[in-house]
Amino acid sequence: MNPVSENLKNYHDAFINETNLYDFFIGLAGYVNYILEVPELRAIIESVENKKLEEYEKLTNLENESMLELRVSKNKLFKIIEDCNIKPDSLKHVTSLRSAVFETENVIDTIKIFEDGGLRGRDFDSDTLDNYLFDIAVGISKQGYQSMLRNFIIPNKKANNEYSNVQYSFSNALIARRDQVERIKKSQRLEMWGVLDRLVGFQKSYLEQCENTSFKQILEKYGSKAHNHLAIRDVVNIALGAEDIGKIINMRYGRTLDNDLFYLKLPDFKTYIKIAHPFLLKEISRLIIPDGSTSDFKNTTEFRIAKKGDDFYYKGDLRAKSTDADWYKVFCALFDLIPEGGEIAYTKLGTEIKTRIKKTRDYNDKDMRRFIQTNLTDKANGFMHYAQIPDNEDNGKPLLSVKRGRGIIFNNRLG
Repeated sequence: MNPVSENLKNYHDAFINETNLYDFFIGLAGYVNYILEVPELRAIIESVENKKLEEYEKLTNLENESMLELRVSKNKLFKIIEDCNIKPDSLKHVTSLRSAVFETENVIDTIKIFEDGGLRGRDFDSDTLDNYLFDIAVGISKQGYQSMLRNFIIPNKKANNEYSNVQYSFSNALIARRDQVERIKKSQRLEMWGVLDRLVGFQKSYLEQCENTSFKQILEKYGSKAHNHLAIRDVVNIALGAEDIGKIINMRYGRTLDNDLFYLKLPDFKTYIKIAHPFLLKEISRLIIPDGSTSDFKNTTEFRIAKKGDDFYYKGDLRAKSTDADWYKVFCALFDLIPEGGEIAYTKLGTEIKTRIKKTRDYNDKDMRRFIQTNLTDKANGFMHYAQIPDNEDNGKPLLSVKRGRGIIFNNRLG
């Protein structure tokens, strides 16, 4: 067994059978901290968690598309109201909640406040707006104008509520967005990226509790990076986890009898470890041979480019040493995301680059594409130039190439 695997196993065995909350979760903190400190293990975590980024990006895109469609439907409903001389005050809240803060009495006024950013609840914006539009449709129908709503009525489908005799649809994308939410929730429980994400989230909770960070401060710290409702929920879970760790510590030293933990459930985290630990041992065994050097997964018998430490080898020859140069950092980002090669979208690669190169954080899509191309494929400034990579490989294709309008193709696998 290689040293990394042996150390990981020792951390695991030290806490996994503990039934005392304090001993288990303090041991878990040490276990996850070791994973995140060892480059090879951290690379495994980051590689798997790229799946989360993909799923969340898809969710964000579907939410944006849903809101566009819902606003088109809203404008059409407003036109019906105008054409039929329906008084806005007659359109009351049915399924949606009126604003107690702004004291709105009808849905039209509430929507206007919502559109101005004055109302934001715990739901996705698309769900909130969809509820408002449903209430408007119910109001229009009650006043004898249901025929005007025919383009929103789902044919041959009965209503699933007590307020209408038909079922309405104001956005096709909204159905896909809701399906994506359920897919993510299921994946967080069953797929490896979800399990590892829970462990990484726990470590954030532990560190924030060590820093005595308040619930509000945690929300402010991580909330700015949350771009959808589920991402916000992840931030809340970090804050709840930190509070639970505080309770566990207080219980340990008899400072409280409150043992009601909201987020850190012992059976859940034992299950996460049961799933994650064998996976990490398997992956690290493919990366590291017994003497501790990297092998197998990135070796030169399977791939053109291999990485050992911070240096890159091309077919066994050292071609690029660690440097602060942009071309090196950009290629590192590419390699860490798709070490085996393949195709990667500009948006995904650009997101990773922004975490490594500060000056790129304000780049728009066009600027980022140009920056990526310059530092990877440019014959005078890119990785291909500085690493002295030939124009084409034995299969007739270049090691790195641009897929017009899409991203970068990394031709790394031999054969």
